[in-house]
Amino acid sequence: MNIALQSGREFSVRLYGTAQVAANMDAILAQGNGELDHSAISLLLEQLSNLE
Repeated sequence: MNIALQSGREFSVRLYGTAQVAANMDAILAQGNGELDHSAISLLLEQLSNLE
C-alpha cells in the first residue's frame, strides 16, 4: 500500500481508494487483528457501523 501511495504522490495522482484501504489496514493492525484474514475487514466495518 505504501509503495502505491508514494508513487501516487510522486506522479501527482490521487489514489483515494488505495488511501482508504491503507487507513482501514492501519486500523485493523492497531486493533490487533492483523493475523486475521479478510474477516478483519468485516469486523472493522461492523465496529465503524456500530453493529457489534
